[in-house]
Order: sequence, then structure tokens, then C-alpha cells
Amino acid sequence: MKHRALLLIATALACDTGTGVERAAPSAVQDAVAAGVSRHHDEVLAELSTKLGLSADQSARVREMLARHHAESEAARAQGHANHQRTMQELTTEIEAVLDSTQVQRLHAWLAEHHGPASPHAPAHGH
Repeated sequence: MKHRALLLIATALACDTGTGVERAAPSAVQDAVAAGVSRHHDEVLAELSTKLGLSADQSARVREMLARHHAESEAARAQGHANHQRTMQELTTEIEAVLDSTQVQRLHAWLAEHHGPASPHAPAHGH
């Protein structure tokens, strides 16, 4: 029973990290996403409360834990994304160093074709 509760908590944290769209969206969309996360946490908490027989105090404490760990999970995801972007930019820069100017242009076109011009894999402006 304890393992199922932990699985529910882990699922709650993993399932509501979003797609990244909401981070670039206007605040109204961000508010709607946050409300969806809150509803998801409410659903998980309701199920845990029923399955585990949580008191009101325990439910409040678990709700705070869900919110805190969700924020930590989002921060870790964002940091991982930033690290990936930095690594891909470093790789692109290293590859460019062994190419002539025509090959660099072809590389940029290839990156744009495969990842889109706004992709973190695309070269930074000024290359």
C-alpha cells in the first residue's frame, strides 16, 4: 500500500511538468496551467487521503509537499534543459571550427531544417 502511494506521488510530479509552451505563454495561459497543476495535485491528494486515511493536518502537509516538490522538479527540468542547450551550442561551435564558410552555412541550414530556426540546437546569431 505504501509503495502505491509513493508511486502516485511520483506520477503526480512527473506528469505535470508541462511541455514548455506554458513557459513562453502569456500569464493568462500560465495561470491556467498552474490551475491545472493544482487540480491534478488536488486529485492525487484526494486519492491519497482516501487510500491512506489522512487527517486534515496530514492532508495539508502533503499538499504543501506536493507543491514544493513540483517546484523543485520544474527547477531541475529547467536546469537540465539549459544544460542541454549549452551543450548543443558548444557542439555546434566545435563543428563549425572544422568547416569552411560554405559548410558552416550548410550546417546552419541543416540544423534549421531538422530542429527549426528557434531550436536550442540551432546556432546562435553571429556565427
